[in-house]
Amino acid sequence: MDRRIQLTAVGEVLVDWVSLDVDADVASARTFEKRAGGAPANVAAAFARLGGRSAFVGTVGADPFGDFLVAELRRFGVDTADVRRTGEAKTALAFVARRADGERSFVFYREPGADTRLRPEDLPRERLAGSRIVHLGSLGLTESPSREALFEAAAAAREAGAAVSFDVNWRPGLWPDVRTAREQTERLAERVDMIKVNREELELFAETDDLRRGAGFWHEKGVRLVVVTLDRDGCFLSAWEPSQGRDERIEVRVPAYPVRPVDTTGAGDAFLGAFYYALLHRARAEKGGPPGLAEEDTLREAAEFAVRAAALATTRRGAMDALPSLEEVEALL
Repeated sequence: MDRRIQLTAVGEVLVDWVSLDVDADVASARTFEKRAGGAPANVAAAFARLGGRSAFVGTVGADPFGDFLVAELRRFGVDTADVRRTGEAKTALAFVARRADGERSFVFYREPGADTRLRPEDLPRERLAGSRIVHLGSLGLTESPSREALFEAAAAAREAGAAVSFDVNWRPGLWPDVRTAREQTERLAERVDMIKVNREELELFAETDDLRRGAGFWHEKGVRLVVVTLDRDGCFLSAWEPSQGRDERIEVRVPAYPVRPVDTTGAGDAFLGAFYYALLHRARAEKGGPPGLAEEDTLREAAEFAVRAAALATTRRGAMDALPSLEEVEALL
């Protein structure tokens, strides 16, 4: 049996302190739970929780929080052989306030965080080359040397024929200004095959709330698959092949699965990990470029699987701890 890593996530992993006090901001909340988080780490955990083989590449502090995060990744089945420890910075923390409808807000302690200490020379090039999908987080773009590491990871993965994925994951408090965020985000987007944005990110970067036009903004940069998560409205996917005209696309719209949300932290990551799991395990996929991208039925099936995984993730607190199993998702299909 082929036991090679299928998905490698590169970027940030941090500790989420999730408020137990609903409808209280971070200043007024009194009780918090410690949970593992960080968007690319969550994607790797979601993929592994469903039964896929994933690895995480990143940096944590040489501190108890770093110990906690490595242990949590391993608990979910994620390969942590390429997680570095650093004494240059502490493990990043995020305090998460929750509203009654499950929406949340963040306050970060990361000046800088250990996750930004990932260097290009730390990248496991053989692992990147052997992965089917290399998924990149965005928070490393805010600082050097992690910014350069992300660009190098994208280049190395693409050169080896892996599909490269990128989650925009807009966190305004971590950027010096919107202009810098746009420059770095759009520069990396030009080097990836697949991108995920939510509705707010689509409007911020593409400057439109029209899904088709917004997807076209990213296609113009060479992105082949655009995934727009729409919370209670499900998701929209737009697939385009470079050999086709810009308007010759496959477009898929999938409604959300109705649940009563408790905490939406990590729901988009649960979606993405499940989406990639479905592409690689529930449909025929060949190495070299985004798997199943040119097949409408494949994209729809993967998206329907993913919206159910995301819905289940919103019914529990935290990011990794809320991730559903394969059996739980299949029970909703």
